Amino acid sequence: MSTKDALHAISHARSIVIAGASNNLSKIGAIQTFNLLEGGYDGDVVFIHPKADTIMGRPAYASPADIPFVP
Repeated sequence: MSTKDALHAISHARSIVIAGASNNLSKIGAIQTFNLLEGGYDGDVVFIHPKADTIMGRPAYASPADIPFVP
């Protein structure tokens, strides 16, 4: 794979998993999450948080092993 192809694959991902996502807008995980959702990303977004059931109204999983599908 060429560098150009690799950069295209990264910037046009079909899904993104955010480890450390948060509902607390003072934390970087929440800022990344907010920007991704409000920025119009149209792929699947999966959140990892050890204690939260939802992040910004979407399901969150305690660990990657808990995700019931392949993102």
